[in-house]
Amino acid sequence: MHLIHLHRPSLPRMRAQSLQVLHTCHALARRGHAVTCFAERGPGFTGGVAEALAPYGLSPHPCFDLEILGLRHPGLAGLAFRAGVARRLGARREPRPPVLFVRSWRHADQVRILRRFTRFHLVFEAHEVDSAQARERGAPFEAAARREARVLTALHGLVANCEGTLAVLEEIHGDRLPGARCVVHNGTDPSRACDPIPHPGVVAGYVGSPRAFKDVRCLLAAAEHLPEGFRVRLVGGDPQDGDFDALAAAASPRVEVRPGVACADVPGVLAGLDVLVLSLGDDLYARRLASPLKLWDYLATGLPVVAPDHPSVAAICPDGFHPYRPGDAASLARAIQAAAARGRGARRLRTWDDRAVELEAFLEALP
Repeated sequence: MHLIHLHRPSLPRMRAQSLQVLHTCHALARRGHAVTCFAERGPGFTGGVAEALAPYGLSPHPCFDLEILGLRHPGLAGLAFRAGVARRLGARREPRPPVLFVRSWRHADQVRILRRFTRFHLVFEAHEVDSAQARERGAPFEAAARREARVLTALHGLVANCEGTLAVLEEIHGDRLPGARCVVHNGTDPSRACDPIPHPGVVAGYVGSPRAFKDVRCLLAAAEHLPEGFRVRLVGGDPQDGDFDALAAAASPRVEVRPGVACADVPGVLAGLDVLVLSLGDDLYARRLASPLKLWDYLATGLPVVAPDHPSVAAICPDGFHPYRPGDAASLARAIQAAAARGRGARRLRTWDDRAVELEAFLEALP
């Protein structure tokens, strides 16, 4: 199988999309599939493929064709990207057509037209439902719904990141969805199953992006409701970002705010925590569409997890987590104390290789 992934991560930024795309592509390549992925150079990055992959804990693989676009101008980079896709579509002559794997509704709408000129399987991986989220915000949603309908009727296969995303698409678009559809959850690296590092007191931590919809300010506020001996540690964000400065200003003897770390360094951070907090807001995305990468990282440690009482979390953690009411700092503090009292349990490790096996079975079964 030849898979061409059309998401263009900016390397070596530690965004969830980049992590998921690179680890998924690399896992499929390790299984012997020819995988092509395009990437853009992040600010100041001048290295090659090996240097780009190292922060993610990955190394070059002969089946993984990672092309880093060298053009800084967005328009020229876009032209180079399109030329690269066309070149690879035309270069391979195999019994089965290649798979164009897309994560963006806009990009999928653009590339579906290529089916008039060349043969490939168009597969969309849904992480959001633009029309439903726009309607929730009270914004115009009709154009997004029409684009989703055009894409869905052109697909050979649909992969959803979680059960909620697939259900929302079925509620809105019904028979427009392709018959070949499935849910394939994310995964993590086996290194997340780390041993604890002894330390005084109880440290409740959050590791990941502190973007607004993650509601990490609720965790910072929860520190004021925790008893003596508890501390809160937030690890995430870019010191060059103004939002990080605002979070850092909330630091105190009981609240520690650190910059984000490379993917390969996350196990050392998790090993110094006692309770792992997944904070989220209370919108459609958080309730039904989310399958956070950090949750799979958390589960691999065996440490107790505190998360909002959302169906999206319950679907991933059927064996239990410590729920709190989103946005309620006192409720979050109580959940942290309950989690600390329970302590470490069994590890649950779902790897990127597990995800690749499921994707492989789905993609190879496409007619």
